[in-house]
Amino acid sequence: MKTRKLLIIQIDALSYPRLLDAMQKGYLPFLSNYVKKNILTEYNCSLPSSTPCVQSGLLYADEEIPGFFFVDKKKKRFHSFYSTTSAKEISGAFKNVGILKGGSAYSVIFSGDAHKTLFVLGHGNTPTKMSARDAVFYSFINPLILLRMLFRISTQWLLEIVEFTYYGGLRVFSKQYYTPFRPDYWFRRLFFNAFANTVSATAVRRDIKRGVPRIYINFNNFDDMSHIRGPSTKAAYRTLKTIDAQIKRIIKQVLEQGQEYDVYIYSDHGMMDSVAFTYKYGLSLTEFLETLLDARGVEVSKYSEKQISIRRAVWAFLSGGAKALLSPVWGVIKPFWIYFRPDAPTRKIRGKDFVIAESSNVAQVYFLKDSRRLERSDFKKINEKLIQNILSHPGIGIILVKDKKTYKAYSKEGTTTLPRNASWMKRFNTTGQDLLNFAKRKLAGDLIIFGNIIDGKCIAFEDQAGVHGGVGADQQRPFIISPRPLPPIRRSSDLYAVFSPYLPKKEYVLTPKYKKA
Repeated sequence: MKTRKLLIIQIDALSYPRLLDAMQKGYLPFLSNYVKKNILTEYNCSLPSSTPCVQSGLLYADEEIPGFFFVDKKKKRFHSFYSTTSAKEISGAFKNVGILKGGSAYSVIFSGDAHKTLFVLGHGNTPTKMSARDAVFYSFINPLILLRMLFRISTQWLLEIVEFTYYGGLRVFSKQYYTPFRPDYWFRRLFFNAFANTVSATAVRRDIKRGVPRIYINFNNFDDMSHIRGPSTKAAYRTLKTIDAQIKRIIKQVLEQGQEYDVYIYSDHGMMDSVAFTYKYGLSLTEFLETLLDARGVEVSKYSEKQISIRRAVWAFLSGGAKALLSPVWGVIKPFWIYFRPDAPTRKIRGKDFVIAESSNVAQVYFLKDSRRLERSDFKKINEKLIQNILSHPGIGIILVKDKKTYKAYSKEGTTTLPRNASWMKRFNTTGQDLLNFAKRKLAGDLIIFGNIIDGKCIAFEDQAGVHGGVGADQQRPFIISPRPLPPIRRSSDLYAVFSPYLPKKEYVLTPKYKKA
């Protein structure tokens, strides 16, 4: 029997409950009808509920990435998935064959060993052929697509002015928390919501016409907007209308090709409304820990997001255009282009006692004086009541710590040895097994701290109005729309087992470690 072709469409950060809510409110008219002919399922992405962690599980059956930011203590370097350097280094270490081998990938973190990529951070060791020339060229010579793109750019610009004024006013006058003004978001909104998504969707339709065997596209509008405005806001829900329209055009192209593709529409995780730790308590988590430890600390994101996110996005735009226009002489230009790029190598950390890799509502604390992962007994030597003192802060919900060959979860309601469940975990909508999945990752922090849930909102360690990566509400409750029933999915690597059969049999090789699991 001939292997069918595969098309995966990701709606970043849209949880199963919010999908149903958005369909009921009319923000997803196409998907509302589409699910009637397919199977809609909620699944558990487990922890960390973060895009690089889920995509590495889906694309490679890898479950070692501990978060969007993390630190390699032995090398005293941090990794950030805003950085192409980190993404490439990490993707080069994956052992399994990527499910997109011989296919194409758009707007994702890892390539899945795809042959053609666009807006992809990590390519690993697999040679890839950039499809920017086709996608950009086709978008700009097609008058209808060009007009649609220009219309979206102008409307997104006007919407940002209106929404910034409205939500900024609520923050000032009604004391409601919304993310403050961030200049980089103006560019990101135009880049992702208007340019990148239009170009990527155009490239996908072209790939379908050409019969590319495996295709993956990610729409991250909802995720990006939810971090800034909050996932429950109309601003976030409005982004779904654009995504719905793009998916409709892609499915229309699939139908015109005679149903050669099995289409899966899924989300990688959900999101929860949040309030920033600094906004609510007047100091950062780093400052709080410095007072307890009498030590110097630093947040990883201060080096990464604030320094390179705008420059990296601009560079991606310019480099994509340059590759498209100068492809005949790209081999000569490339060495000079790479030399001047702003995306610096993975940075070294010096002069600090501890580093906090904070990502939304999760903070991983790394103590740098010892290259090994610290255990419960080590913290007792530092301060007999250190963990209890950290938990005493109202903004802290759960702390995970290694204890010899086991892992313990601490909360204000009690302590549990993982993967044992406890009644207090229900408040955070998680399980002992999910917490263990996070805690046992090799490069996870010495302390893994989750923000508390107060008045229906999660405490965020970054300045965000919407969070994911940790526990609470819908963060572990994504969805998948499939053409046929699926087995239970309890972690991201279970998705690899769903999609890897679409590879040719000779390519479908699992490592012994994964076979055992």
